[in-house]
Amino acid sequence: MVDYLWVDESLRGKGLLKRIEEMARENHCRLVQLFTFSFQAPDFYQKNGYEIAGVVQENPTKEHQQYYLMKRLN
Repeated sequence: MVDYLWVDESLRGKGLLKRIEEMARENHCRLVQLFTFSFQAPDFYQKNGYEIAGVVQENPTKEHQQYYLMKRLN
């Protein structure tokens, strides 16, 4: 289980998410769950097949939202 993951901008776009998903499959995981904020990466995850499972409005500030996303692994 990963509690927090931050990727330096110089390493983004190099397939890290796909590799993480591959490792999860290799370890017989069936589901990836995560959360991100509206000012971070919800669009990125949705483009990579993640579905919004829930949204908390006005978190962490009045102008932002917290997104819970999930992806079932085959």
